[in-house]
Parts: sequence; C-alpha cells; structure tokens
Amino acid sequence: MNEDRLNRLNLFEALVFGIYGNWLISFIDKISFLKFPVSFNIFFWSYQFVCVALAFSSLLLLFGFSIFRPNETSKLFMYIMYLGHAIGIFGAFTVEGWTVSNLSFYFIGLTLFLIIFLIEGKRVRIQRESQ
Repeated sequence: MNEDRLNRLNLFEALVFGIYGNWLISFIDKISFLKFPVSFNIFFWSYQFVCVALAFSSLLLLFGFSIFRPNETSKLFMYIMYLGHAIGIFGAFTVEGWTVSNLSFYFIGLTLFLIIFLIEGKRVRIQRESQ
C-alpha cells in the first residue's frame, strides 16, 4: 500500500518538478546578474549570484536529504530549506524590480515550489512509516 502511494507521489512530483524546472530556467533568463543593490553606500556586485546560489543550494539540499536521508530530515530543516529557496529568489528579483510580470512570475514559481515542498514532506512521512 505505501509503495503504491509512494510510486504515485513520485510520478506526480516528477510532473510538477518538470514544470518547475522550466520555471527555474526562465528565472535564470530573467535575472541580469549585473544589477546590485545600493544600500548604506555598500555596493555588492555579486549579490544576485549569491541569491541564486542560495536558492539552488537550498533546493538541492532539500531533495538530497528527503531522498537519501529521510530519517534525518526534520520539519524545521525542510522549512529552513523552503525559506532559503524562496528568499534567494525574492532577493534576486528585488534588484530586478517588481513589475507585474516579475511579481506574477515569482508567485507562480513559489506556488510550484510549495507543491513540491508538500510532496517531499509526504514522501518523508511515507518512507518513515514503511521502515
């Protein structure tokens, strides 16, 4: 029973992650990597690189731990990875400017990632129950 649920969950996650992967490619295309915030007279030329690196590393850590170490994956860790991903993307978009297009694009991506996040949480619970 749990194996069947896990297989269906994996199929649905693959579908959503395929859509989200395309969103991430479009996100990289939307970011110029040349803009930087000017705050308190501090110029941080690699700001967008750091934001994108935070977003992608959080995503990879979330998947890596939930797949390979489900027993060591806590809810707190998952929420921290979710926030790291969302904040990284938010920070990169903040410098680009919040147009209606960027704002709607951000919320579409955030919604897709929330679905993936919920699926990962469900996967961890199923894997813990089956052990």
